[in-house]
Amino acid sequence: MYPILYEDIIELVDNTFISIEKFEQRFGSKEEHQFSYNYFIQHQNTTPGWRSIFDEWKAQGVLD
Repeated sequence: MYPILYEDIIELVDNTFISIEKFEQRFGSKEEHQFSYNYFIQHQNTTPGWRSIFDEWKAQGVLD
């Protein structure tokens, strides 16, 4: 499950936000990624900044 702040906004880290629509445009739908840490860290659009976010999400239990 996305760390939702509002109805369609994901809270990334430190008061940084992205819409679910834009996140899924970048990384695929939840049916594709299934909240898999390995999917995200191996995705072609993952930068060092995104890797840090995914590492934090993994530690928080957001990602499998």
